[in-house]
Amino acid sequence: MKVIAFSGVDGSGKTTQAKAITAFIKKQGSAVEYVHIFSPRQTVMSRIHEQCLVNWLLIWIRKLKNNSFTIPLKIGLRIANVIIDSWLFQSSWRKKRVDVVICDRYFYDVLAVLAFDFPRWNRLIIASSRVVRKPDHIFILLTEPATVASRITEHSLDDIGKFTAIYRQLGEKRGAAVLTSENSSKGELNKIVKEYLAGLFNSHQSSFNGREKDIKE
Repeated sequence: MKVIAFSGVDGSGKTTQAKAITAFIKKQGSAVEYVHIFSPRQTVMSRIHEQCLVNWLLIWIRKLKNNSFTIPLKIGLRIANVIIDSWLFQSSWRKKRVDVVICDRYFYDVLAVLAFDFPRWNRLIIASSRVVRKPDHIFILLTEPATVASRITEHSLDDIGKFTAIYRQLGEKRGAAVLTSENSSKGELNKIVKEYLAGLFNSHQSSFNGREKDIKE
């Protein structure tokens, strides 16, 4: 089984690309599942969190006033949750009869939000991504801050710039393919995904070459 994930700033086209590639792989006759990581009950830990006692504990921890003790506690628990969830997520899917799982967002996105919320702990949070179970292929999508601001009005240009920097750090740390909106418009994303899927579906190479346009920009 292969896990292909799309991560990156809001409004960069993660969902568009993930759904297009899901449809493309289905045409190859392979069993593929599209998963939006941030949707309810899509990961093992998210289902555990719905249990009353666990949910109450999490709410209580989030409401704790930030200080020299509670900040490391919140960060440590969140990182531990992400690491455990990433391993359980992939293990649970590998037990199913699925050839490919397409992830719209990944656990790196949780770390990006955490690094944004606690900038003084940025290096530790980014470093923890090394322990998160890596997908077989990860694409980190970025776009111009002004484009994001026009789509996601609750983010300021300054905030978007900070998120972009965080995602670049994550991409470097995890050896991910970091693609900007300019790259994507020139077809680089299409090319990279094509090369990857060509190896994944080698037996369907001729069909793949004839359907390049199925992966939409």
